[in-house]
Amino acid sequence: MHQRDPDHFFTLLGKIFFVVLSLIVAFFLCEIGFRKLKLDRSISSLAVPINERYPRPYVESAGRPNTFNYNELGYRGALPAKTKAKGEIRVFVTGGSTVYYGAPPFSQLLEETFQAHGYRNVKVFNMGVVSSVSGQELARIIYDISLFQPDLVIQYNGGNDILHATNWDPRPGYPMNFLLYEHNPLLQLNGGYKHHFLLFLTCSQLMRYLLNSQMENTLVGLQGIWESQVAKFGSPKGVFLAAVKEYLRFSSLAAKATRSLGSDYLLAFQPLKMFQTVPAPKAALSREWEARDLALEEFARMRRTEAFGYVDLSTMFQGIQKEVFTDPIHIEQEFQKKVADALYGAVMKEESLARFRKKLRKSGAVHSTGLEPGMTQSKCDPGTKSCIS
Repeated sequence: MHQRDPDHFFTLLGKIFFVVLSLIVAFFLCEIGFRKLKLDRSISSLAVPINERYPRPYVESAGRPNTFNYNELGYRGALPAKTKAKGEIRVFVTGGSTVYYGAPPFSQLLEETFQAHGYRNVKVFNMGVVSSVSGQELARIIYDISLFQPDLVIQYNGGNDILHATNWDPRPGYPMNFLLYEHNPLLQLNGGYKHHFLLFLTCSQLMRYLLNSQMENTLVGLQGIWESQVAKFGSPKGVFLAAVKEYLRFSSLAAKATRSLGSDYLLAFQPLKMFQTVPAPKAALSREWEARDLALEEFARMRRTEAFGYVDLSTMFQGIQKEVFTDPIHIEQEFQKKVADALYGAVMKEESLARFRKKLRKSGAVHSTGLEPGMTQSKCDPGTKSCIS
């Protein structure tokens, strides 16, 4: 009978141990390398730090309260005082990261613009939240801004509602990372071995990079969501236009909610890189330009029928040769002032904001010339060359 050599067994065991140990060391070295080189393919919308999209009831998310530059509600900067001072004019700007980001953000530059024109009682508050879409902003108007006696609400948006329908969750009107709440591990306890194993592997940046599509499809089902939406709306273009229509619906509701608070409303259709280049006739038929035309046509109708105030800034950087955008939606800091000036000009000439301008004139601020703020001898705004009604 053949006698097993115990030394051979331990030699084999040592080799297996060495191979396993080598694989572990190699894995950790690769992991360290991927982290150092910042090579990552995050699963769907996990790329944004939790501090920037911290869960909050009703509005879905805001900044993590009382951290960094977030106030107790999770918005940038100070909140208004509970008691509104006599003559104080409160302007709230909602939107996504394009409102939140900036050094300073254009909301602060807008306040400075008002005050430079003599409206020293105007306070502008930044209610921007990273990745926010119009439905979330509607909720913010109802649940947050309503607490502070607003005089004017400016929605600076459109980009996230349009871009999310092509790059992230395609369901019209859904927040960017809502699918992550739907696939919370605590709600997926019966998700099976594969689900939980992949969830464990998400801790590794290397594994997220190598198994991105498998993780995305298994853990959040993004591919299945896309297929269901294309089937529902007939084509990817149909999905895209449905998202635009939902954006328009939320905008109309936001205007009505704002006016119910005794406040005025202005929607600013924000500039986007895709609209910086003047299109050729055929390119103008692309879904992005078709979406823009659809939105502007509906905004014009709502202006006639609902006293809906809006300004189209989507092409305001068209033809500029300098690098305006850092990505499809964010602009370089040097152009933030142009956005603030454009918004100020819109406030001063939009027909539906006559009541707000009347409040400005009654706010008590006066130029050293003795004229009403923001006006020349001819009663016209020097920045926009349009008369204040």
